[in-house]
Amino acid sequence: MKNKIQLKINNDWWKNAFGSLYLITDARSINNQALTKKEVDFIIRVLKVKKKHLILDLCCGHGRHSLELAKRGYKVKGLDYSKFLLERAKTAAKKQKLTIEFRQGDARNLPYENESFDQIIMMGNSFGYNLNPEDDKKILQEAYRVLKFKGKFLLDIPNGEYVLNHLNPITWHKATDDLYVLRKKEYSQELKGIVAKEIVLSAEKGLVNELNYFERIYSRADISQLLRENRFKVLEIHHNLISKKENLGFMTNRLMIVSQKV
Repeated sequence: MKNKIQLKINNDWWKNAFGSLYLITDARSINNQALTKKEVDFIIRVLKVKKKHLILDLCCGHGRHSLELAKRGYKVKGLDYSKFLLERAKTAAKKQKLTIEFRQGDARNLPYENESFDQIIMMGNSFGYNLNPEDDKKILQEAYRVLKFKGKFLLDIPNGEYVLNHLNPITWHKATDDLYVLRKKEYSQELKGIVAKEIVLSAEKGLVNELNYFERIYSRADISQLLRENRFKVLEIHHNLISKKENLGFMTNRLMIVSQKV
């Protein structure tokens, strides 16, 4: 039997999914400044970032990593598809008097010249959104293209084995005093990922939004193989930056893969 949720998801579902409501429903992780600082500490350490280097924050969202890196004196550019999130990032950079170039674009077709960056970061669970697995390869191929020789790529994804072993088909949390977020998740063997429905409810007004979404999940071995197939050399794989007691959805248990263009 085919997955009923799966049939309602298109390959580019994410193009209209990341607006103002996203900043509320996912605030536990994406508006967590302490977590952002810890992640940037990690980025600088494992990539051995120097002040002369240029970093690409790929799928940067509202710019939380770009902003923190720039505050510490590092050179960074950010790219995301969501115009709404980019406007938030630009506003924050202007307010903090930081020079960061934020651009709107698709990670499968980057608007940069070959060998433009010393490092690329793709943080916060932004990989594997497309139903077509070839799109994941296109993202890696574009990252490889715009990296300088010996440049490093840090990919932050859910730990696929953990997700499968701890998959709760129905979860919910209170996002604000008024808003509740309910999520139903199922594993699709056909797509090798999680198909899900998110329902946002207001205690005062009722249904606020419904979103069907998808995320392909990778084991440590699978993502390593995919990176190698796309000419990256896997250097290190790290795990959690947070306590396992914290529930951040797919970001509760993560794989942080450091690879290099060779």
